[in-house]
Amino acid sequence: MSEPSLAFAHVIQPLSSDYRLSGPEVARAAEKSLVSAHWYQSALLRKRLKELMQRRDGPGLRDTAI
Repeated sequence: MSEPSLAFAHVIQPLSSDYRLSGPEVARAAEKSLVSAHWYQSALLRKRLKELMQRRDGPGLRDTAI
């Protein structure tokens, strides 16, 4: 077989990251204050969010017809 082309010799392989919950990245994340038990909660009630997320064909049909 022929030798690999040197045109791709400059390509750097990405470093693999360890995303385990017990891996070495945990300490670095804590130092950067990226670890938190406070999750975002919307001010809207879940029932109202569900109403707003209901899909409707009417607006799309109206906008297409215009």
